[in-house]
Amino acid sequence: MTVEWRRTRELMRARIVALGGEIFADIADHGTVTDAAWTGFIERVAKQLMQRPGPASDCALSLLGDSRPLRQALEASGARLMGEDAPAIRVVAVRRGLTRMRNAAIGGSEHRAKTWGRLDQISRSVAGPDATNRCTIAHFRLLAEHLREHHASDRNLPRTIITIEEYFAEFCADCGPSALDSDAEVERPFLPVEADLPELARSGRFLEECLSQLEDEPGSFVRVHFKMTDPVEFSTSGYCQRQNIDRRRFYRVLEDALSALSTCLTTKAEGLFEHLTGFQSGSEQWSRNPGN
Repeated sequence: MTVEWRRTRELMRARIVALGGEIFADIADHGTVTDAAWTGFIERVAKQLMQRPGPASDCALSLLGDSRPLRQALEASGARLMGEDAPAIRVVAVRRGLTRMRNAAIGGSEHRAKTWGRLDQISRSVAGPDATNRCTIAHFRLLAEHLREHHASDRNLPRTIITIEEYFAEFCADCGPSALDSDAEVERPFLPVEADLPELARSGRFLEECLSQLEDEPGSFVRVHFKMTDPVEFSTSGYCQRQNIDRRRFYRVLEDALSALSTCLTTKAEGLFEHLTGFQSGSEQWSRNPGN
């Protein structure tokens, strides 16, 4: 469960955020979601995960057996899931819920709570007078350096920015989206560098090519939802009101469109990867050699 957790978490986060429009809307309107709607949503997420077999997907599917922490984290965000900062709020809530699901699965919640108590004290000491502004990647970096220098022998305390971020995501009620959506600032050595692979520049065309394959309405819904229109005229809610479209129908059509986009983009990306490297993609290797 601990191996490749960050990869597993991001795999789940991407699908939950992409498929969760109707759930987000229900929670924003009513503060909660019905059991039937939640069960259907989790089943759709699981179906998406099963289309990408591998260790991360297997771990993700096992976690979905008890999705209550995720539901609680989303419901705690309430109307903010459809507010001005909705995209970032959703990322924060989903990550917090997933972290709690994982901790419940491994039975480490009590231990982590004790570790957070110590980490919180050290964090406030490092931050000094600016202790109210700790939810930033800059603070996480300072805290990691301090822990490695002054608490090197204490193996219960985290050492990396990523692990510190996860503690703040789980326990710090004051943390907003900025700190918890900081992936761009954390080095990911497993990603290719565009300077080393110039042909990756072609991938900028993939999204437009895949969007062009959608019918008019689903394509328009995707562009509006992700503010891809020029100029950006409407929010999702504003667009639905202006076009007299039922918001739940909007999200059902959007969900199908995003599933089709995911398939199209994955196919194009894997084809480019094989062209550049000469290696089969991970999913194709697995499907041809499932026992390895």
